[in-house]
Amino acid sequence: MAYYPTFNPNDYGEALSKKEINLTEEEINRLIPLEETKDPKHFVLYIDRDKHEKIEIFKEEDEQGKKVYKMYKNKVGAFVFKNRAVSDIYEPGSVFKVITMASALNDNDVKPETTIFESGPIQVDCHTDKLTGKEVCDFPIRNSQDKYRGRLNMTEVLMYSSNIGISEITQKMGRNLLYSYIKNFGFEEKTDIEFDDENRGQIEYFEKWSQSELITHGFGQGIAVTPIQLISALGALANGGTLMQPHIIDKIVKENGEIIYTEPKVIRQVIKKETSDILTYMMVPVVEKGVAPKAKIATHYIAGKSGTSQTYKNGKAMSGVGTTVASFAGFGPIDDPKFVILVIIDRPRTDEWGSNTAAPLFSEIGSFLYDYYNIPPDKK
Repeated sequence: MAYYPTFNPNDYGEALSKKEINLTEEEINRLIPLEETKDPKHFVLYIDRDKHEKIEIFKEEDEQGKKVYKMYKNKVGAFVFKNRAVSDIYEPGSVFKVITMASALNDNDVKPETTIFESGPIQVDCHTDKLTGKEVCDFPIRNSQDKYRGRLNMTEVLMYSSNIGISEITQKMGRNLLYSYIKNFGFEEKTDIEFDDENRGQIEYFEKWSQSELITHGFGQGIAVTPIQLISALGALANGGTLMQPHIIDKIVKENGEIIYTEPKVIRQVIKKETSDILTYMMVPVVEKGVAPKAKIATHYIAGKSGTSQTYKNGKAMSGVGTTVASFAGFGPIDDPKFVILVIIDRPRTDEWGSNTAAPLFSEIGSFLYDYYNIPPDKK
């Protein structure tokens, strides 16, 4: 469990160190008082509002009484003390498609060979206009980059990360069933990992979902989860369908020498082992043939899925570099999983897609773990 920017626990206060910064008159005029601190000398300066780039500015006086402006050396200050893996919520995006697919497979709504046909966007939340009598639709569902590939089976739906394919699945499942599986996978409840300030996430009750929300929730939009919830759910996919309680404490050694070990704890069986096995092999082509080749590991197969979720401004989704949350998740070895990895990059500045930003980092970590555990290659 790691995040960046971070801090050195042996030099706790260094995270709050500041450095002087030269501001132009125009930048000084754009300083906005930071209301939550109620400090008249504490401001925020937006570099790019759309991309959420901002820095905190402090107005101080030097030894000669001259006014100077300072910022945190690490750019974020006390924010580094927050364990974002358990306390932050975010839209998981297309990584969540494997949860939806697992649910549909387990309920026999689809099989790997089940096909759909995508020819373009689909319209949802439709109604008849009272004045014209014509059908009006409020919400179009599109594939990313507006690419449509015709007939696809369920493995190809994951391979190409088809929103249209997931739309078909969620409408077949219905609100109640999809919601029950999402809850069963552990979302909207705390994992009880040994950290304070764990967030339980947020998913609206299914009876309030519109048709468009039924669909978009299936590909990870309009829901809020924590990274620890998501990786626990992915662990269930890798673990024969069994959801386990995550732990970071291995053992507690008391003053009298007594050792209390943390024992594995089963939460519940979420899907059948058969479903877990099928989905694992459906996830391999996502990396080997699909949208995330940069997650490949030269010596081993990986079951994985990329994700790119949008951020919003004034209720409207933004797009482009610096406006997304990019992720990649996967596990291996595929025949006997030893690890599951989730990589999240908040508003990457080089590329907007998880398949191009988070996937390469996943590959590096995965390669290291295969070496660390001395796992023989399974690729010829």
